[in-house]
This record gives sequence, structure tokens and C-alpha cells, in this order.
Amino acid sequence: MAERLSLNRRINILGIAKDGNELLELAEMLEPEIIIMDIMLKKIYGFEVMKRLKQEGNSAEIVILTKLCNNQAVEEANKFDIKYFLTKPFEPCYLEEIIIDIDNRRADESPPSEINTSNIDNGTELDRRLKDIGIRMNFRGYGYLKIAVRLINENPSIMGALTKELYPEIALLSRSTWKRVERSIRVAIEDAWENGDIESWGRYFGHNRLDSSRKPRNKEVIAFLAKEALYREQEMQYGEYARAL
Repeated sequence: MAERLSLNRRINILGIAKDGNELLELAEMLEPEIIIMDIMLKKIYGFEVMKRLKQEGNSAEIVILTKLCNNQAVEEANKFDIKYFLTKPFEPCYLEEIIIDIDNRRADESPPSEINTSNIDNGTELDRRLKDIGIRMNFRGYGYLKIAVRLINENPSIMGALTKELYPEIALLSRSTWKRVERSIRVAIEDAWENGDIESWGRYFGHNRLDSSRKPRNKEVIAFLAKEALYREQEMQYGEYARAL
């Protein structure tokens, strides 16, 4: 199952636990967004694991895969607000759909108004570029991309440290986490890739949707937008200098 899921580029498997103890350890260490687990776990029973996760404040969405399907199990799962309960056997594609659905929902769980985008003007050339490639304003990734461009223009070296510096800085400004920032940007880009203007993608990035291996990465899109913004700023400064002469 893990091998099948790893083929999906939207899914990043952080770890695999062999029992309930190890699951709790990995959950604390890796802070996953989604935990896929059985009820029948070794060492610590599944519902006890869920209880401890809740006590520790772990906010991961839990997906249950199990052969144990009876009224008692369902009632216990409801106590932990489990929304996804799959009984074995099942088609792997169902699990993939659930994971993508959770990822999309959690990436866009807060309205754009909660994102701190102060000092970022609307209606700028940056907005037009975002619109050109199909990044939608109702995605949180839209606001995060604008913040990213501003931060890079202020400190270009941060472009080389996305996960260590750029995402955490955006998260601090937006009262989020760097993992959610990364995921929100990725979801917004993938949505634009799938539904945006193919000619714009080809013009700006040389990418073809028919070649799925050439999907643009976060870093590539952020670098393009930052470079465009810097070019426009220099162009404006040069124009003002020329007028002054």
C-alpha cells in the first residue's frame, strides 16, 4: 500500500510504524497532517493511540483502515470525530482520493482574509502574473506566494532556504506552520497547473501538461515570480531615473 501511495506526487509518506508505540513516537517527531492506521495495533490498541494523540494535542486527521467493522468500533471512532473509516479489503484508489481530499481541505481551511498580507498591494503586476498562470485568489497559497515574493525582494538569499527560512517566516507572519505554508502553495500551484492556461505555463516555464514529470515545483514558481517582481521594480526605478535626467 505504501509503495502504491508513494507513486502519487501529492502524497509524501513521512514514516511507517510497526506498532502503536512507534506510531505515537513518529507522530510526535514528524508532525504529520494525516495518520493512516488500523484499530488492531500491536502493543497499544488503536483507540488508545487515538486517545493519547488527542491528549497530546496532535491535530492530524486520522484515517482508519481495518477488518474490524462493528457497531462498537464505529461508535468508538465517532468519539474521536473520525471522518474516514475504510473496511478491508478496499480499492487503493479510494484511499488516495481520501488523502487528496483531506490535503485540499486542510490547505484551504482558513479564509484568505486571515493571511497577513500587509504591505502587499493588490492589482499589481504580480497579481497579473498570478492570474496568468491560474493561481486563484481564494486559495491561501495565493497570499503566501505574494508574501514570499516580498520577503525574497527584501532578502534574496532566503530563496536558497525555502524550508529553513522562507516558509517559517511566512508562517510567522500568517500565524500558521511552515508545513501548512508549503502545502498551501503546492496545492494552489497544482490546481493552477491542472486548470489554468496551458499557454501561459508553456510561455513562462516551458512545461507541457502531457508530461506529468515536468510539473512545476514550489521553488520554480516562487523564483519566477520573485525575478519578475524584481525586474519590474528595476524597470520602474530606471524609468524614474531617466525622467529625472
